[in-house]
Amino acid sequence: SPLAGWFGVVISMTAKHDREAALKLMQDALGTEDKLLTSCVAWALTWGLNSYEATPAEIKIIENLANSNDLGVRRMIVRAVKRFPKERKSAALDTLLSIDITDSKEEAEEVLSEFDEKYGTFRIEDLTHEQRQKVFSDLVMVPSINDYHISLFLSKISLIHPSETLRILMDRVEYREAHPDKQGYDPLPHSWRESEALRFYQTNEYEQRLRTVRGWASQPTGGWVRSHYGISLFKLVSAGFNKTTLKVLEEWIMSADRNDIENAASLLSEAEQTFV
Repeated sequence: SPLAGWFGVVISMTAKHDREAALKLMQDALGTEDKLLTSCVAWALTWGLNSYEATPAEIKIIENLANSNDLGVRRMIVRAVKRFPKERKSAALDTLLSIDITDSKEEAEEVLSEFDEKYGTFRIEDLTHEQRQKVFSDLVMVPSINDYHISLFLSKISLIHPSETLRILMDRVEYREAHPDKQGYDPLPHSWRESEALRFYQTNEYEQRLRTVRGWASQPTGGWVRSHYGISLFKLVSAGFNKTTLKVLEEWIMSADRNDIENAASLLSEAEQTFV
């Protein structure tokens, strides 16, 4: 029916007077397994009822929709975690992280926007070690990380967990190495604005992380991916090349090993001409 698209509004209007009746409408709609009606339910739970705290029965539906095979439903239901009661914050975070982001940059952007310090529901510090590892593992698979809230998330977490953050970026390049024919997979961002820049340089591990990238990028793999993206990653980590960067590269530039000298020169290739 052409009116089916208005079903979400019907649910919202019904809920103003009778939450149980609205719940029954949602359950019946989901029971039909109709794609449009399911989308309407997701809209109602996210936007139509956004001024109401979610009931336990609504939370159960939200948790189920978070695992939908429909990308549109998953993207829509992200904001529903804002409706969880404060005492259910842990459950809200679990629900958010259960949403599959591996097949969509846009989905990853939506999920990680919930860690925005100004508008988000959560803080990075809310993540347990296991939850953090799940996010990192999922991020390796995301087709591209070249988006605002993804890069902002990585910027913040690179300050708190520099070693783990660097591992994500190297894993993405290695994933590209292992899947050379995968279309649409871009391991690293093309550029990040200053507000979203990685913050390794603000940590005590900065110098060591530069050495990590230096050694990793210079490992022979028999292909072009590691050396190509390794240069870009070194630039991302190095905060635009500074004195510490030069110190780390000088260790190889002054080496008697020809390979070290050549590899250091490659890593310098994206520096400004005035750098050296």
